[in-house]
Amino acid sequence: MSDKRLEDQILRKFYEATKDGGKYFPKGDDCDPPVPKLQALAAADRLAARSLIEWHPLKGHGRETSGRTIEGWGFILESGRRHVENPFLIRIGAVLRHPLVIATVAAVVGAYFTGLFS
Repeated sequence: MSDKRLEDQILRKFYEATKDGGKYFPKGDDCDPPVPKLQALAAADRLAARSLIEWHPLKGHGRETSGRTIEGWGFILESGRRHVENPFLIRIGAVLRHPLVIATVAAVVGAYFTGLFS
């Protein structure tokens, strides 16, 4: 399973579990197809880095798990909720903020109000 697809599934689980309050503890069994728990936790780490979830990880201290997330819990943030509820708007948001798009819209609006289109 690709990282993007796994992140989308984990984010949806956070949304379903915490939209009315509460906490979510990611498990690999929640995904379709099931993935190892450490892989699900790594996806939650990436979602937290993108500020989509509030994430409280427990890092390992053992020889094999040193520095890696071995457990954690969290809840979805407003940005994550918007991402789940309106994925299309999130995707086009970056395009709409592009300087070329902003300049083009500004030029068209300016031309309209200065009478160039009459």
